[in-house]
Amino acid sequence: PSVALKKDEFQKWPLIAKEMISHDTGRYTFGFPSPTMKLGLPIGQHITLRFTDAEGKSCQRSYTPVTGDDTLGQVTFVIKVYRAGVHPKFPNGGKLSQHVDSLKIGDTIDVRGPKGHLTWLGDGKFTIQAMRKPLDHRYASH
Repeated sequence: PSVALKKDEFQKWPLIAKEMISHDTGRYTFGFPSPTMKLGLPIGQHITLRFTDAEGKSCQRSYTPVTGDDTLGQVTFVIKVYRAGVHPKFPNGGKLSQHVDSLKIGDTIDVRGPKGHLTWLGDGKFTIQAMRKPLDHRYASH
């Protein structure tokens, strides 16, 4: 199957399912452009979600989905919703998590990825690309 993610371009993906699994956490499923596409997210990478608020300011955060390439046509995230007025240190709550929670079925969000510094190579090998530093090769063993 072809890959849904595009590393250098935001795409609009529609919300196709939404379920609250606790008082402040939801399961949100977004559809790909085609039901036969796979996600294309390597191990150790994540996805950027973005929206533009009412004042025209862009807000984006990175999330790791709970589904992978074996789920065709869609991707699911479990997201804790940081509501306004709950924590005194964060009176406005989490802008992106509240936005995702406010979406109705069919509404879209901007999606881009994969993103991340860690690339899993298999057999316990991976690389880490820290900003402005050389690529670091590592090996995990037990």
